[in-house]
Amino acid sequence: MPYQPLKLTDHPRTVNVDKYMKEINFLMKNLGREWRFFMRTLGVTDGDMMSVEQDHPRSLRDQIYQCLVLWISNNGGQFDRGRIVAALRDSAVERYDLAGRIQDCDI
Repeated sequence: MPYQPLKLTDHPRTVNVDKYMKEINFLMKNLGREWRFFMRTLGVTDGDMMSVEQDHPRSLRDQIYQCLVLWISNNGGQFDRGRIVAALRDSAVERYDLAGRIQDCDI
C-alpha cells in the first residue's frame, strides 16, 4: 500500500494549542523559507507537509501553523520548547536568532 500522508482531520487526537499560541504565532511570523527544513528536523514528513500545502496553498503562515499543530499532536499534545530550540539551531535551519528568543521566552 503506498504511503498516505496524515491529514490533520484524520488524526485521532484533538489538540488544544491555545496555550502555545504565543510561540506558534512567533514561529509563523518569523520562520520564512526555512520552515520546511525546520519541520523535517522536528520529524514532520515531506508527505504531511505536501498535504498541508495542498490544503492551504496560499498561506505560508497557515502551512506553518498546521504543521506545528500536527507536530504537537504527534508529540503527545505537548509543545516541547527544547526540541523547538534544537530544531532552530540545527545545521539545516540555522535560525539562532529565533532559537534564542524562544529559549529566553522573549517573544
